[in-house]
Amino acid sequence: MAFSSFSGPIRSGTVRYGSGENCGVAVLMQSATLPSTAGATTVATLPAGSQILDIIVDTTTLFDSATTLIIGTSADDNKYVATTTITTAGRADLSSTFQPLEFINIGSSDVAVIATTAGSATSGAGNVTIMYAQKASNGAENPSTP
Repeated sequence: MAFSSFSGPIRSGTVRYGSGENCGVAVLMQSATLPSTAGATTVATLPAGSQILDIIVDTTTLFDSATTLIIGTSADDNKYVATTTITTAGRADLSSTFQPLEFINIGSSDVAVIATTAGSATSGAGNVTIMYAQKASNGAENPSTP
């Protein structure tokens, strides 16, 4: 199956402008596999102005030793998710470690989101998914003119 690419932001609805506008921004996602040993991986490169909606961590094979995870950028390694310990297989509840004010608008430049694991694990597997809405580079959701 082939992929299609669009240059966003992508909005959908039946009334594009003025009174009764009902367009919304499409929800998108990017994901990457966690490193099985201590290290960092780029999960996604988000377009400027995007709003992070959720960060999901699924541990498919439990790490064989205590492993911590932080999610951020090269300049601020825990900008989006503060240190959390992966203790079970399955979907992690990261809500208590989120830095929600950082989710609203990632800024006026594209941002590489990086997941970093630490510990002495030699095996384990997981996946990090970033759910986001691409907005204009200034964070605007609606165009000002038709």
